[in-house]
Amino acid sequence: MPQPSCKKRDVDYFITNVSNSVATAEWIVTTYAQRNWVEVFYREALIMVRAI
Repeated sequence: MPQPSCKKRDVDYFITNVSNSVATAEWIVTTYAQRNWVEVFYREALIMVRAI
C-alpha cells in the first residue's frame, strides 16, 4: 500500500471576529465552555421534546 506524501495532523482552531486584545487564552476557554454548555442543553432539550 502506498504511503501518503504528506503527514496527517490535527488542527485546532477557534474562529472569532473579536480583536487580539480581547481574544486571550482565558477568553477562548471561557467562550468555548459557555458554547459547549449551550450545545449540551440544546441536545438534551431536543431529546426531551422528541420523547413527548
